[in-house]
Amino acid sequence: MNKYLKIIYCVAICLTVGYLSSNVTQSSITTWYPIIKKPVYNPPNWVFAPVWTLLFIMMGIAAGLIWNKLETSKDLVKKGDGTRIVHDVEIVNVVAIQKGTKFPNRFIIMSGDIDSRVSDPTDFTSDSPGANDNASGMAGTIEAARVLSKYKLITVLFMLVYRAKNKDSMAEKA
Repeated sequence: MNKYLKIIYCVAICLTVGYLSSNVTQSSITTWYPIIKKPVYNPPNWVFAPVWTLLFIMMGIAAGLIWNKLETSKDLVKKGDGTRIVHDVEIVNVVAIQKGTKFPNRFIIMSGDIDSRVSDPTDFTSDSPGANDNASGMAGTIEAARVLSKYKLITVLFMLVYRAKNKDSMAEKA
């Protein structure tokens, strides 16, 4: 399927879900919305429809981009694509999602990255301070995923382990 069709398809799904959800909840809004305590900076009611529509469109675009990205599970970064890339390398990100049982719109996000290097960015054979940046974050995320996978959580849990994030790193290619 064409990458633009995937995005259009995802936007259509998100807008349809938003439309159906608004129809289901519309009648109950008059009972609870007027009585909640709102902050001083509360926008006027007419703002909500275009903002929610834009949010659903953006969610669809994001879903389509992710779908397109999933078509290729690995990225091949060629030598010379950055000053730190001295030979061709395949890189990946790992994402795990555990659905929440009670609060599907609340999230816990744990992540770690690996981008440790020595002073010379082209030296990939010497020891580097990976425990400082950020193997400890990766280890904690992976261990938490292992332990928490045995439990049903009430909120959504995102676990991310991703490639280099620093300036002039491969993350700029993501």
